[in-house]
Amino acid sequence: MKIKVIRFTTNNRPFVELSSVLDNKNFNMTFSYNYRINSWFFSIADDNGDIANGIRVNNGVPLLKAFNDERLPENDLFFIPMDLSEPLDFFNLGTKYVLAYGSIEEDIEDEQ
Repeated sequence: MKIKVIRFTTNNRPFVELSSVLDNKNFNMTFSYNYRINSWFFSIADDNGDIANGIRVNNGVPLLKAFNDERLPENDLFFIPMDLSEPLDFFNLGTKYVLAYGSIEEDIEDEQ
């Protein structure tokens, strides 16, 4: 499986919701920014409700690896840096750091 890039932008908002079909199943994802600790957090749900909440977003680190829930997608979600000159911050989530689905070892397929 090639890596699927899921494009979105925060438009400089501290809370973003998006939906994506992964493995033929709809998932609702939210990203929220905590100003106090300068970090983004991720949550994922399906049509039946929340699956995982409050996952800290880090560059290249699988978001779902620590969770064991049969409702989760088959592969993992992670962020890929498009510009290594800037650290992940409030302004560049979704633009210079793009959300990807698949296995980190796979080839990237950008769906625009």
